[in-house]
Amino acid sequence: MRMPNLREALELAASTKAFAVNRHGGMVLVTYLYHDRQIFAAHPLARELRGAVWEEESGELLSRPFHKFYNLGEPLAPRLEGPMAGEGALVAPKVDGFLVQAFLREGRVVKASRQSLTMGLIRPLVEDLWTQAHDALVRQVSEALGSSTLLFELVHPKAVILQKGQTPGLHLLAARRLADGQYVVPMSPWAKEALGGGERDLEEAAGPLPPGILAARWHLPEEVFGEDPTWEEALKAVRAHALREKGWESLEGAVALLEGGELVKLKTPWAFWVAALLMDFARTVLEAIADDRADDLGALLKDTRPDLHALVEAVAEEVGRQVRGGAALGEAWRGKPRKDFWAEVQRAFPEAHEVLAQRAAVLAYEGSSPEEIWLDARQALRRRPTQERLEGWLQKAHGAALAGLRNREVLAELRG
Repeated sequence: MRMPNLREALELAASTKAFAVNRHGGMVLVTYLYHDRQIFAAHPLARELRGAVWEEESGELLSRPFHKFYNLGEPLAPRLEGPMAGEGALVAPKVDGFLVQAFLREGRVVKASRQSLTMGLIRPLVEDLWTQAHDALVRQVSEALGSSTLLFELVHPKAVILQKGQTPGLHLLAARRLADGQYVVPMSPWAKEALGGGERDLEEAAGPLPPGILAARWHLPEEVFGEDPTWEEALKAVRAHALREKGWESLEGAVALLEGGELVKLKTPWAFWVAALLMDFARTVLEAIADDRADDLGALLKDTRPDLHALVEAVAEEVGRQVRGGAALGEAWRGKPRKDFWAEVQRAFPEAHEVLAQRAAVLAYEGSSPEEIWLDARQALRRRPTQERLEGWLQKAHGAALAGLRNREVLAELRG
């Protein structure tokens, strides 16, 4: 994949609100804020604008982090069928954290995030974990491979995206050469032995990692999924959480690196659900209730995200309270004057967000069965006006908890 030059990057960024430009100390970083399928389909070079850094005055490329890549099966993802081995795939656990890129500028190690040359809110966390060994590794790899970007993931309980309770650390994911975009990765011992190292193995190409460096090891598919797995089989294993029984630590799933340099994500249902809740909590949980999947969602979250689990339970309880309460009132008033009945409904359920209770009361009053009342409620939960009213209640009742789930930088990583 060709790397755009600075002029091309700035022209594309100026043409759409989907991209942002960050300047600091004579450097310029270009990244996308959200994924616009039409833009990425029309401008393939946009995939490289995921935090790329240039010298502003000379236009020299300084850092080339991960390009934009997709979940297996998405429209812009590579079409992959048959055995994974046919694509020369390597597989690593999906690490949940903030991307940190490190590179050399005039002989000095520079660190940046995907969004900012100053790293924003994560800067003190990164600096606290960064050591002389990390500086030495940046120099060691750049000397061996030529100008390169080292890609780390910051994991920290003070910088949670999806997964809570992780031990603080900077996990080395890969190095990427600026000249050709080639990824060179820390391999597992089994992969090293099977492949005999090679140019894709970071330690074969650049020497042993300094002591104290945490690395996300890249495995051969057979290590993770069994003998000669297909892409479909691998995705099924990820979705079934079968990897957890094999000591696979990531709740998010896996990332596969193809021999040609393309990347693809194999995500767990847990990762999709938690990301959706953080992006739009009210709509996601209400539609889960509408689809009768709230119990499944709760089971996924109970042990891993108790904060989200508590909020999901609160919404489910409110929906149940309204439907059961409204139905009971309507049944009790059945056969009595409609005008008096409606006055009682308004007295019992006066709030704007109690629309489900009001609907249930009317249906029960008119003789609908409990099944019909719940069917109507589920249909109502899919409609935006109902969602907006219940979202208003959620903000009033649990606003502080919702606000604590995310911030601007978390949302930026989720959209990345």
